[in-house]
Amino acid sequence: MNFTQKIVKAVDGVSRYNLDGKDFWPGYGSVIIRNNIIIVSGSHARGKTVHIYLVDYNDYIGTIINCPHKIEVYGVISGQPGWDEVYGWIHLGSWVAVIEKLVDDILLEIEQKESDNLKTNQEYKKRMQDTLNEKLSKFENTFSN
Repeated sequence: MNFTQKIVKAVDGVSRYNLDGKDFWPGYGSVIIRNNIIIVSGSHARGKTVHIYLVDYNDYIGTIINCPHKIEVYGVISGQPGWDEVYGWIHLGSWVAVIEKLVDDILLEIEQKESDNLKTNQEYKKRMQDTLNEKLSKFENTFSN
């Protein structure tokens, strides 16, 4: 899975499981805001879109998306947006490792949540099956006498 795919999975997972840092901007897509890092995943007719911004909290009041001082550090690096765009790092710096670790940490959090959900689902199915078996056993006793 490439980094763009990881970002999409992380943002979608944060949105799906309502994890910390989730927000939604109509017209922009799902967003993760952690400290001064903003990760936006949206979509258009031909697929997903991904943008990562850095913003100084002192530079904005209100909605971050309209902050004139945000710096896009990950986004479209080639191709025609909406058609065949390619995503990558627009600006390299120490934030790359921090953002990559953030995305990996979010993916681990999502995996744990999915694992917990699977376990809960399996436990629920077992309880339902046990209840069904108990009821069937009562009917078996009723009809066999």
